[in-house]
Amino acid sequence: MLILSDTKIKEIADELDCGMKCYYNPVTEEIKSLPDHNIFPFSDEEMWEDIENEIYSEIDKFVIFDIMPTHDYFQMMVDFAEDIDDVKLQERLIRALNGKKPFRHFKDQINNSGKYRQLWFDFKNLKYCEWVKEQIEEFNIKPDN
Repeated sequence: MLILSDTKIKEIADELDCGMKCYYNPVTEEIKSLPDHNIFPFSDEEMWEDIENEIYSEIDKFVIFDIMPTHDYFQMMVDFAEDIDDVKLQERLIRALNGKKPFRHFKDQINNSGKYRQLWFDFKNLKYCEWVKEQIEEFNIKPDN
């Protein structure tokens, strides 16, 4: 059974939020991260080569944590927009989410929203921690674990 401390969960959540794929070794409790090639297709592979070799040489020792799928991330933005108490900002966020390039326009609105910017970061962090916990639960219910 895989059990992680809140500190480890937050560390993994932060890495995933930055677009990294996380590898957790339950024996050593070490977290290693690599850029997700779907997000960073042109990342400098040489820079990550040592970590990648170390992970893949012992891949069976790691639990892999993936970034949140785009549709779930989008739903997280919708949930945040629907829950805020500033009606004007709520309208701007919903309009951004319903238009072209919703991720960029949502970010633009959040970055210019005063106190709601920090509320968004807190909300997103909470949701990413929940995402990590869901992956832990999925790992724990697999029959071979």
